[in-house]
Amino acid sequence: MSEKLPVCAQCGKTKCMKASDCVIKHPGIHSTGMAMVGAVCDFCEAWVCHGRKCLSTHACLCPLADADCIECERGVWDHGGRIFRCSFCQNFLCEDDQFEHQASCQVLQAETFKCISCNRLGQHSCLRCKACYCDDHAKSKVFKQEKGKAPPCPKCGHETQETKDLSMS
Repeated sequence: MSEKLPVCAQCGKTKCMKASDCVIKHPGIHSTGMAMVGAVCDFCEAWVCHGRKCLSTHACLCPLADADCIECERGVWDHGGRIFRCSFCQNFLCEDDQFEHQASCQVLQAETFKCISCNRLGQHSCLRCKACYCDDHAKSKVFKQEKGKAPPCPKCGHETQETKDLSMS
């Protein structure tokens, strides 16, 4: 089993040659592996060789360099380094705030609360599909309705809730 050699994120080298602009003196040998690595990028953790040019310029275009959480305003290193994007507003979120923010940011597709089949006022809403259904179209031929419960979503089978009980933006 061969192990992967570190590759410089700036110049792409896997080996530091004798006649390079290396800031570490290693006469007579070529440095490979971790002996070639001179720095690690703070954001994406890419390796950078110890060549003068590579160390003096930024090794990569880190998309997370300015990724502050929209909720808590902490940077990458303040909360542990895991960054997510909100699927609705596309802002950066830390791991602690991602679910709460996305729940408050999501929008019901049928914000008018009209049935997606006939455009009448929908009394039943599926929170998985984000769609409303009127009494006629909430009845499914595929999914069975249990007595005393709201009808299942005709599209996905998930339980529906009465639209009047929901407050959605």
